[in-house]
Parts: sequence; structure tokens; C-alpha cells
Amino acid sequence: MMQESAEGVDELDLALINALQLDPRAPWSRVGTALGVDPVTAARRWSRLAEEGIAWVTAHPGRLPVVAFIEVDCEAGWVPATAATLARWPHVVSVEHTSGAHDLLLTVMLPGLNALSRFVRDSVGTVNGVRATRTQLITKVYALGATGG
Repeated sequence: MMQESAEGVDELDLALINALQLDPRAPWSRVGTALGVDPVTAARRWSRLAEEGIAWVTAHPGRLPVVAFIEVDCEAGWVPATAATLARWPHVVSVEHTSGAHDLLLTVMLPGLNALSRFVRDSVGTVNGVRATRTQLITKVYALGATGG
């Protein structure tokens, strides 16, 4: 992933990001060869991009389980604490603060529909500050930064 606008990003940085999107597990030797630079240069540039928060890697299980968005409405004043609690849970892939009809948007991955139902009811629904939830299943993932799948 990459931020919308990143200062200090040149064409080599963009090529590096693209190469890692196409083959995220490629060794630096192959990345360097593809970009026409020394592998150490490619690794050093990636390290800078990651440290500055310009680009990052995220992971998911090789076989996608049930993936869902959970919209969370919070009690007044509870959004930061609720978000911090939920962000620590292993099934929560991301927590986003939103505006509009709900306060938080979770992306979650669980092994099945029963596990998702239990997770929403018995876990998310019991967190201090959670007033209501709505769940939306993700039925199709349109792009992955993985190979061979």
C-alpha cells in the first residue's frame, strides 16, 4: 500500500513499490536485478519507505477465511478507547475511524461464519463503549499483492 501523496518519493521508489506489489516475497537480489540497482540499495530504500510510513506490507492467511467489515457505533467519548481495545485483537485486521453513520470500521478475518457470528456477539458486542454493530461480508477480493494464487 502507499499513501496518496508522499514527498521524497522518486521513480526508483515507485518502481520498488511496484516490484514488491507483484512479488512481495522476492529476495532483494531479484528486486535489485529487476530495477537495475544493487540489492543493498533496494533493501535500504524499502527500509526508508517503511520507516517513513510511505509504504507498508500487510499480510493475510494464504487461504482466505471469512472476511467482513464490522461497523461499530460507540457511546459518546468512547471511540479512542474502544478502537485501541479492538486494534489489539488478532482477528481484527484494521480499525478505521470514520464519520457518518458509524464511528469505527473494522476489517476482520475469521475461520468461518459461525466464528464470525460468535466474534460479533460475544467479543465485539461486549467491549466497553460499543453501542451497536453491523456486519457486512466480503464475498470477493479484487486485488492481492501475492503470487501464485
